[in-house]
Amino acid sequence: MKLTKDTPRTLSKTTISLHWIVAILIIGLLGSGLYIENFKAFFLMSWHKSFGVILLAFALLRVTWRIINGWPKHDVEHPNYEQVLAKIVHYVLIISMLLMPISGLIMSGFGGHGVEVFGLELIPHNPNPENPQKSLAFNQGLAEPFTVLQQMRY
Repeated sequence: MKLTKDTPRTLSKTTISLHWIVAILIIGLLGSGLYIENFKAFFLMSWHKSFGVILLAFALLRVTWRIINGWPKHDVEHPNYEQVLAKIVHYVLIISMLLMPISGLIMSGFGGHGVEVFGLELIPHNPNPENPQKSLAFNQGLAEPFTVLQQMRY
């Protein structure tokens, strides 16, 4: 894919592609997370985590591209309050796009559950010696706030 910058009137194919890749991953991961939680389909968790890591990579790429490419200019002059609100919403969406996968990685990693990307171990699982089916948290104090953050998004 050739990386072309946006023009004052149009978004580039790179910008549009990154937008839709991230959007589809976020929607898919929200849906799969709800499905896993509601139907106790924990056998899907490894796929959920793998696509979450991929989402984080694309989200970081998208943010980097936005910084390199610059912010799009408005075609029409809007009142100041609308411009301020648009910027606030844009920043909230960007921060959320990054916080979702980061909070999942921290929750799973510090919770001792490990993180794999299609079988490639990024953060090791920490089994409980007394019951290997359960995990021991590496740091429960850090894992808990992110567990709450994850539950808030549903």
